[in-house]
Parts: sequence; C-alpha cells; structure tokens
Amino acid sequence: MERVLLEILADEASKGNKPSSIFKSSSIARVVDIINERFGGGCEPNPVENHLKTVKSNWKTIQSVHGKSGFNWDDKLKMVIAGKNEFDQYVTVHPTHEKYLNKMIDMYDEMALVVGRDMATGSFAKQFGDVDAMEIDSSSIDLGDDFDELMQGPPFVLHFELKCFYVAPSC
Repeated sequence: MERVLLEILADEASKGNKPSSIFKSSSIARVVDIINERFGGGCEPNPVENHLKTVKSNWKTIQSVHGKSGFNWDDKLKMVIAGKNEFDQYVTVHPTHEKYLNKMIDMYDEMALVVGRDMATGSFAKQFGDVDAMEIDSSSIDLGDDFDELMQGPPFVLHFELKCFYVAPSC
C-alpha cells in the first residue's frame, strides 16, 4: 500500500498539488479512493495522513544517514554506501538505521517528491533570479590610510530583499 501512496502523491506533487509542505485535501482523497479501489474498502484520510508522517520520518532518517561523514551516495542505485568499519560503528549506535545502509532505497525519487524538499512547486516556486536585489552604491570610496584598519573590521555582507507572499491553499 505504501507504494501506491507514494506513486499517487508523487503524481500529485508533480501536478503542483503540494503548494507547501502539505498536500491539498483532494490529493489525500485521491489516495483514499485508489487504495479502496485496489485493496477493498476501509481506507480513510486519517490513516493515510498518519502514514505520510511515517514516510516523512523515514525520509529524515535517510537524509541524516545520507549526509554522514565517511558514507557515500550512489545516485544511480539510490543507496548510501558505507565501508565495513563505518557500517559496524554506525549500526551499533543506530541499529534501526541498518535498513538504509548498503541497500537500495525503494522509491527514493517518489519519496523526494512527496516528503523531501518541502518547498513550493509549479507557479509557487521562485528561482534566484526572481528575487529583487537592493541597489548597491557602486561609486568609488577613498580608503586613504585607513585601509588596514578597514580590513580588520567585520566582513562585508551583501543583503537581499526577499519579497514573500502567502497564497491560501484552495482545498
């Protein structure tokens, strides 16, 4: 059933039905309908949403293992690769994470769409070029004899003004 959940929600996310970190209620309803259709009645929205929380928890674990020093990521096989020593040391401390090491992570790409990268998609997404930058005074500055003193001060920081707006989800 998890496979069906991920397939449907990945499709919904790619259609833009996940404008924030949560899915539209119509997406959850679609999952419920298809699961009931394929596996017989009895599925309701709450268990689907609860299982989605479990998938999110698993994703966080995968990402934490993925980023550990000494581990490598094989993007083709979708697996975290750990040497024997690293594996043994890590699994001793985190035995429940063993299933994510040196094994292909089934439906990794679908999980990435569904629970990873909790960010806006489609028309809600903004790229770096869409952000308005503040004007910077480019006139020359006479540093004179104070150059050495200036270089010992705090580093120069470029500030950007990020214009955000909230779009209420339509359920």
